[in-house]
Amino acid sequence: MEQHVKAVAWLQIGLSIVWIILGFAMAAILIGVGVASHDRDAVEILSIIAPIIIVFCVLTSIPSIVGGIFLLKHKEWSRILVIVVSFIDLINFPIGTALGIYSLWVLLNKDTIKLFIAQPTTVNQ
Repeated sequence: MEQHVKAVAWLQIGLSIVWIILGFAMAAILIGVGVASHDRDAVEILSIIAPIIIVFCVLTSIPSIVGGIFLLKHKEWSRILVIVVSFIDLINFPIGTALGIYSLWVLLNKDTIKLFIAQPTTVNQ
């Protein structure tokens, strides 16, 4: 399951980065459409909407990126975070749904849970 955990982590990180890039692309297209329309009101409105889209895409991607990075480091809290993100991903059809199902299958597996169980630390005196 170790390889599946790594795959989930990298897929979460990669698709979140793609989501951020798409947010910037959508914002640029909106501003371009506003400028091309030669309508001052359209430019003003789309100049307000574009940053909102960017902020939305970045804020919704941060949990997946953080969860993916720390999933690679086998932090138990990141497994829980990515499980929550995966449930939300199920709504994002079709790619998010596929990623969500795969992530949940991997992260809820008994073998995966054993990978994340914290080992007791001993203090050397």
